[in-house]
Formats: sequence, C-alpha cells, structure tokens
Amino acid sequence: MSRYTYDEITYLRLYVYGYEESDFLDFFSLDTDKLERIILGIQHKFRLKGFRRIIQLAFELGILSPKDFIEDSIKKVTSEFSFKIFQQLKAVGVNVLKNRLQEDIEKYLHCCNHELEFNRAINNLKQKHMRITLKEKALIEMIYLGMGDDKKIGRALNVSVKEVVQMKHNVLKSLEANSWYNAIRRAFQLNILDKQKYATLNLESEIEACAERILEIKSQGKQCGLHDLEIQLQFYEEFINLYNTVEYDYLLRNDLQEFRSTLADSIKSKTYRQKSL
Repeated sequence: MSRYTYDEITYLRLYVYGYEESDFLDFFSLDTDKLERIILGIQHKFRLKGFRRIIQLAFELGILSPKDFIEDSIKKVTSEFSFKIFQQLKAVGVNVLKNRLQEDIEKYLHCCNHELEFNRAINNLKQKHMRITLKEKALIEMIYLGMGDDKKIGRALNVSVKEVVQMKHNVLKSLEANSWYNAIRRAFQLNILDKQKYATLNLESEIEACAERILEIKSQGKQCGLHDLEIQLQFYEEFINLYNTVEYDYLLRNDLQEFRSTLADSIKSKTYRQKSL
C-alpha cells in the first residue's frame, strides 16, 4: 500500500474525531478543491471509496491508533482505577488479591461503559436529540453490517429511498455524529447496538491475562525499585490497552457476513411501530 502524506494521515485522524468539512478547511488552510484532492488521494491509496472501511483498515494497518481517540471520561476512570488497584496491592499483597483483582478489572470495564453511556445520554437529553426509532435502529445495524445501499435498506424497511436518506440524516443528528464510523461507535456506547452479539473476545480470558500482567508489573517494579507513580502509569497503560482491545473488537469487525441474512430475516418478520427507543 502506498505511503501516506502528513495531510492524509491528519485528515483520517480528524475524521475519526468527528470534525466537519469546514473544520478541515480551516485546519489545513485549504480551499475545497485541494481538500477534495486529499480525500481522493486517500481513497486511491486504500482502493476504497467508503470511509468507514478506510478507517477500519487504517486502524488495522497501524496508521491510526486507538489510544489517540480515548474519551476524557475514560481516561479519568482509568486513572482512578489505576490508583485504587495500586493502593490495594500495596496494602495487602499480590497473592491475597489475585481473585479480587479480576473482579475489579471487570468493574473497571463496566464503569467505562456506564461513563460513556451516562455522559452521552445526559448530553443528548440536554440537546433533546436522542430519539432513535426502531426502524432507525435497524438502519444503524444494517450499515454496521455493510448493508449500506439505500434501495436495499428501503426495501427491507418498507420505506422509500427518500425516507432512508432522511432516516440517515436523523440518526447522525441524534447521535451527534458526522460520519457513520462515529455514529456506530456511539450506537455501541449507548447500547443501541448489542456489544455482546458482535464481540469475538473471550472476555474472561482477557481479564485474567490483564490481572496477571498487573501482578507482574507490581512484582518487577518492586524488584527494580521503580517509583510508585511509574508503577501506576504502567497499570494505567494495561487498563487502557484492555479497554481498547474490548471496544475495537466489535467496533472494527468486518467479518460480519454470518449476521446479514439473520438480520434481513428478522427485519422481514417485524412489524415496525413508530416508537422511539
């Protein structure tokens, strides 16, 4: 795959952050034609037009890193848990706390999910935007599964193409997103899309492995005479890595063919009411 320019990589990062086209123009100090050339350059090098798939590949290839897009609320929760776990291990010892540590790591992931859902829900409540209908939920899931053709979506939901376009507009507005990558990410954060349904990880094994690494860091840190803050920072990195592993497992999946026919059959069997979630 071709080498990427600084402008192209910056565009991809800003896209994931959710910036608008006007923000791109201001950031690059460009006119619309030059910005269009950056976009076309990215599409040419990835050999794709759809930016949701381009973003997926950019993460897979390491052009983008999950650590660059962690929300502030997650950083805060992670810092608090890193300090808490360090204090527990320091007071009691690693052997006594091994089982409890796994429970605490599970609580950490739960708190991250709650924090994202709570903050986004509160924000949407203030904006009075958060009204996703059952049909819109189905549309989000279809787009996540790669079923993005407006005509096919319209036939599945028994609506016109014009109504599909309006539904897409409503969803992006409700989720305060200007791209389908961010819309899908927020749909998972708000449990509009089911994380468990699309996850591939053995979460119990991931938590157990994280706990073992935390204990190893504590043991080696003590032996090497590391400062308490250095150990806490390494704990923080482990928690962040676990969080990203879990979130991006379902967010960036592209092997979703098995779910498409199931969803299509489910949509056909439903009678949709004009009801919001």
